[in-house]
Amino acid sequence: MKEKPLMRSEYSISELAREFGITPRAIRFYEEKGLLTPQRNGSSRIFNAADRVRLVLILRVSALVFLWKKAATLLICINQKLLTLISWKTC
Repeated sequence: MKEKPLMRSEYSISELAREFGITPRAIRFYEEKGLLTPQRNGSSRIFNAADRVRLVLILRVSALVFLWKKAATLLICINQKLLTLISWKTC
């Protein structure tokens, strides 16, 4: 069984980006939107454990929204195909 790494108290933007397979720009985007609020040390961002957990939640919700949109698009396509079949059979 793979061991979980211990939760640290501080993370840099590049560490979080690498851990979650996203770009630092994506993390800065979430910060600009007010979803993340890292501390500053000069121009460096210092993220704490709560910021990390919040990022996990942001990424999960983003994935769910993406899947929901894909499912909605698929249902619309299926609906259109069914309507086309129904109208073709009634002519």
